[in-house]
Amino acid sequence: MLLMPNPVDELTSADLDRVKDDLLCRLRSVVPSQEHVLAHWDQLDEIAKAKLATQIDDVDFDLLRTDASRPPLHPQYEASLQPPPVITLEEQSSSHDAFLEGELCLQEGRVGVVLVAGGMGTRLGFEQPKGMFPIGPVSGNSLFQVLIERIVALGRRYGVRIPLYLMTSDVTHKATIRFLRENDAFGLNPDDLRVFCQGTLPAIDATTKKLLLASPGELATCPDGHGGFLDAARKSGCFEDMARRGIDVLFYGQMDNPLLLIADPELIGHHLLANADITTHIVRRACSTEKVGMFVSQGPKVWILEYSELPKEVATATDDDGEPLFWAGNTGAHLFRVPFLKRIASRPNALPAHPCRKQVDHIDEQGRIQQPLEPNAIKFEKFIFDLMHHTNRTALVECDRAATFAPVKNPDSMATDTAATARAAMVKLHTGWLQHAGTEVAPGIDVEISPLFALSKSDLGSKALAASIGEPTFLT
Repeated sequence: MLLMPNPVDELTSADLDRVKDDLLCRLRSVVPSQEHVLAHWDQLDEIAKAKLATQIDDVDFDLLRTDASRPPLHPQYEASLQPPPVITLEEQSSSHDAFLEGELCLQEGRVGVVLVAGGMGTRLGFEQPKGMFPIGPVSGNSLFQVLIERIVALGRRYGVRIPLYLMTSDVTHKATIRFLRENDAFGLNPDDLRVFCQGTLPAIDATTKKLLLASPGELATCPDGHGGFLDAARKSGCFEDMARRGIDVLFYGQMDNPLLLIADPELIGHHLLANADITTHIVRRACSTEKVGMFVSQGPKVWILEYSELPKEVATATDDDGEPLFWAGNTGAHLFRVPFLKRIASRPNALPAHPCRKQVDHIDEQGRIQQPLEPNAIKFEKFIFDLMHHTNRTALVECDRAATFAPVKNPDSMATDTAATARAAMVKLHTGWLQHAGTEVAPGIDVEISPLFALSKSDLGSKALAASIGEPTFLT
């Protein structure tokens, strides 16, 4: 690694000349040569030069290999792939052991939560962090509030403090911190909230494979994906905080799902009983083209094929009865053993960087801003589920799709995974809870239940409820 000879504010012109020479040697040694990123060097002041030098020095060129030059991420023998073993809903209904094991783990204060909140709501027409999106069908509460209040409610139920490790990105970090401060973190103890920022990876030109510049003194970069959690947690001291608290089970989920079943006791119990390094909530895929990752296995190894990398032959394969052979879809809700995470995080480049084509603004050789209308670049991101390549101890647990999975990804003009479909799923779920408790809900009436009021339908049995509801109602 290139070491800066002095602190930035003490650099001399001679220091910077040596830095430039060192950078040129490194940039000329890679294929293709990347020395063009220093084309505007002489226009920069000393601080800008030092920042660009540091940014270039952080680039791992081996990590940025594209499909043509990188080794396969997993075996590509489609014929030998098999559907993975799954603990189905039917199997879960016959035993209460996992639930009791999970409750004990929660009572002992051994569970922490990480939520990834690096995305903006741009596709939703919402130019703010997606976690701030108002998803409550009656309350208008944000995704942040819905999910954080579940953590608060769980802590109250089990008499413990459940820490939240919230991963942002460089585009959401400041706004997220400001929003949480303005709302007192929705009741979460400030000592139990740790907000940290994921890293970035540089973008390269799709044709030349050369690094792009966002400005004369800055590489064009993109957030490094939800798999960036591993490096970001290590660098920000999250693992040390978990060790201090005695956290050895970590729930990991994504901010875009208001039905996310955070730290579910039954899931935790199956995780512990299986002695798994990774346990995942899975749902039955709605169709062969649904944009969710799909679980497959080969021998003892289980992993996910992301929908963008999914061979059609695998996605559409059926069994002897004509049913989908590979039906286990990824919800993005995982449990990890913390010692396993720490061990893998200590390895350089433990998770591969997946390439994908995107539109990336940049400057050209003359320093003119270019804003392409079509994908012009390859950006890279890491996937958290690639951790499965590091272990054979993986458990998959089926969950009820209608009660646990309603991601908010697309504008309402689309048919699936929209704010409208998520709100409808919340209303349907909570209507069912109320009807189970004996409350009649008039047709077409929206109802919403705060996690602080009830975490499940069984919680409503101890509540004083109206005999019927005939207008939009938020129970909190």
